[in-house]
Amino acid sequence: MMVKNWINQLICLGFVVCHGAVIAEKPIEGFGSLSTGGEGGDIYHVTTLNNDGAGSLREAVSQGNRTVIFDLGGEIVLDTPIRIRVNNLTIDGSTAPAPGITIKKSQLYMSCLGIENYAQNIIIRYLRVQGMWKKGDESVGNNLGTMYFDGLDIRRVVLDHITTRNAYDSGLDIWGAVRDITIQYSLIAFSLHPQTISHYPAPFLGRKNISIHHCIYAGNEERNPQMRALSRNIDYVNNIVYDWRWYGIRIKNNWTPGEPKVSANLINNAFFPTERFSWALVYGESPGADSRDLGPPGVLPQGTVYEDSDMDSLYVSGNLFPPENIDHYSTIPAPLPIPEFARVTAYDVSVLADSVVPFVGTHYPLDDETAVFETVQELLRGNNPAGVADPEDKRPLRFVLSQNFPNPFNPKTIINYELQITNDVDLSIYNLLGQKIATLVSEEQKAGHHQVNWDASAFTSGVYFCQLIAGEFREVKKMVLLQ
Repeated sequence: MMVKNWINQLICLGFVVCHGAVIAEKPIEGFGSLSTGGEGGDIYHVTTLNNDGAGSLREAVSQGNRTVIFDLGGEIVLDTPIRIRVNNLTIDGSTAPAPGITIKKSQLYMSCLGIENYAQNIIIRYLRVQGMWKKGDESVGNNLGTMYFDGLDIRRVVLDHITTRNAYDSGLDIWGAVRDITIQYSLIAFSLHPQTISHYPAPFLGRKNISIHHCIYAGNEERNPQMRALSRNIDYVNNIVYDWRWYGIRIKNNWTPGEPKVSANLINNAFFPTERFSWALVYGESPGADSRDLGPPGVLPQGTVYEDSDMDSLYVSGNLFPPENIDHYSTIPAPLPIPEFARVTAYDVSVLADSVVPFVGTHYPLDDETAVFETVQELLRGNNPAGVADPEDKRPLRFVLSQNFPNPFNPKTIINYELQITNDVDLSIYNLLGQKIATLVSEEQKAGHHQVNWDASAFTSGVYFCQLIAGEFREVKKMVLLQ
């Protein structure tokens, strides 16, 4: 009881125990930040780890206008999913003593925790939700997942310091008519299909205003997340995606004929592959086979991106990508506008090791979760832990010339490029005859991101080539001027 009182006193003072240390609370930010949860309502004490009955979590969330706190820690093993369909509810797992609260399931083919029709003003904090899927274990295939959103008119929901793991599917899916959501400081890990932000087949139900920030996606096969189909204003900021098998993030427009498209900001995120280096961020079904790299391939496979028009409004900036990654261009010159109340703290990637990683997930991490945090911190600090592919062996230096935007253009366009080290740089424009017609940069420049504007109003319509030379690095991009 003394430990319990000590924890509650820390919470009242704005502190929690996280990763075994007492830390200051992180504020709720993003589109879900206006959620009031169960503020002003009753306090419900969870006093048993049973599946149901008096004092259980299932009984606690059966009514709204309440805050749920825990008088004990341990595992809650469910016989059927808990479905939240009420308003004004806070589930505060930070109140649980060690080892915290872990929600599991007793059988395959079910999920653990769902936020469903008309649920509004929901805050869920410091819970671990754990499925049964394990990499390489086919016996638990098709066993569904851990957490999900699905239904009509779901609004103002916050998932804060959640760990969701070992899901076959629906690790943290967002389906249905959902808006004003925050997922922050959460660990999404060790899953086959951890997160899709999408719809069921037409008629399309739209998702709008989703903030995913300061999270770690680790050890998942793919879908970190996958976005598609009328998912608007996704603000994906300061996340770390590590160790995927197939791909990191995929934005998969045009998969169903006529489906609406995705608009998103992807800002200051870090991607650390252990394989498939060109698959960190994918537009369409797979990298490449679009107008930016291989040129018109004839009949396009379903879901393949060919022109900018196949994508919607994407702003991609400040991210740490493997240099082999192809699809990381923006289709708009500035971020999607985010209202002031929904803006999130955006750290530079260089400080994520200390500004984000220590605060992610539940307050009592398991050993394999702690190993993820330690590895990711080492990667962010520029070190190379054992078991992670050596960049010097696997990848060239990080010099990247991005495709100009817009393209085609009239008469101005923006050219972005990245330098891994300080070097002499030449950025020049050539015509179809191979003649240099403009020198945009000719000087020594420091490592980092650089941007140059080119005004081609003095030139005629046609095809031009932009060449970047930095030391031994050389890359060329084709540009089309339409006067």
